[in-house]
Amino acid sequence: MDKYLIVRRGEIEIHFWRSDDRKLPEVSSCYIRGGEVPALHAEFSARRVEKLSPFKCGYGT
Repeated sequence: MDKYLIVRRGEIEIHFWRSDDRKLPEVSSCYIRGGEVPALHAEFSARRVEKLSPFKCGYGT
């Protein structure tokens, strides 16, 4: 399937898919789960990744 992408790093895995519905990204979000999420966020922060949200640990916090 050429409209689907899986990116994996250590225990973290993110799935992406293409959508022709322009409204879908406006009402979507991403939840990443895995043992290395804090380290990944720290690395992205150190690299000054644009539009990086503050790190929140735990569901619903």
